[in-house]
Parts: sequence; structure tokens; C-alpha cells
Amino acid sequence: MRILIFSCKPKHQYKIVRTLYQVKELTDMSRLDEIFQLRVRAYEHSDQRPYINSATFPKGFYDELDNKCSHFIIENEDRIIACARLIRLRSLSQIPFYKLKTRVLSSDSSWFWYYSRIAIDPDYMKRGLSSLIDEYIIGQLKGQEFHLVILAKVKVEYYRKNHGFKLIETINNYSVPEYPFSKQLPTQLLIKNLSE
Repeated sequence: MRILIFSCKPKHQYKIVRTLYQVKELTDMSRLDEIFQLRVRAYEHSDQRPYINSATFPKGFYDELDNKCSHFIIENEDRIIACARLIRLRSLSQIPFYKLKTRVLSSDSSWFWYYSRIAIDPDYMKRGLSSLIDEYIIGQLKGQEFHLVILAKVKVEYYRKNHGFKLIETINNYSVPEYPFSKQLPTQLLIKNLSE
């Protein structure tokens, strides 16, 4: 399947990139370790390298949600080169290490989708794969009576401008011992109403 991806350049110039990549849901759960290792490789090529790398996370980067999530991947020749996860939750407190206090979605009766752990293989960065996964996930969920929630440290403006997310809360000095990188940048809580 041929898909056109628009990748944003630094000065808002857009370049059409023709690819053969497509997003699909992971069905072989024995490949979760491949996803966990991909996350580490992706972080090793970012400003989070001092905190998430193969020495600090030798078994990959994962948490208790991973076995309950739907995982979405992009492959190239049977190698996972991009991934993200999605899970429906009832409370923000179900997000591992989530410590923000917010009135939004605080009711236990409010189901919402939590979208996280987007990772791109360093050899495939700057090709629009992150945008391709974002568009696929949001497209699949559109029209539902739930909200889509993202906790973001980067790409906040991208999600607001391109996908209609609203910034609900910002936390500075958000520090979680299990995630030593957590205090490096403010954490943003973004929400999108999927029924709009």
C-alpha cells in the first residue's frame, strides 16, 4: 500500500515523502520485547540519553500497562521501526507513575483512551513515521464518545495545532524516581474530545 506522508521541516516547509510503510496492530505479543528495545534505542538518540539507555534499561523500557495495551507498529522487512500504544482507562491514576492532580477526568466513571510510548527507530527518524502513527490512531478513534489523553513533554504544539488537542495542565519539576528523566522538562496533560 502506498501512502503519502507530509513531514514538517524546520521552517514549516513541507515535503512529500513516498513510502511503503503502513501502521498495523501488533498481533504477535512475543514481539513486545522488540518494542521495549526499540524504545530504548529511540531514547538513546534523544536528549533523554543520560536517563534511558541500554545500560539503565538493559531489558528494554516498559511498565505494567504494556501487557494490557494495544500496540501499533510500522515494519520494514519484518523489523519494527516505529511503535505506539493505546489503552482505555477509567482513571488517570491508572497511568503508571502519574501524579498530576487534575479535576479533568477525575471521575472513575469517565472512560478515556491513553495514547503513549511513541518511538521511532533512529535509522528511520525524520521520515514522518510519528505523524503517520498519530493520524492512524486518531482516525481509528474518531467519533467515539471518549477523550484521548496524552502526557507529553515534546510535540505539545504539534498535537494542539494539527490534531485539536487542548492543553489542560502543565506540571514543572514533575519528578518520579522510577523515571529519572521525568524532571527534565515540564509534563503537559493534553486532551482531545473524539466526538467532535
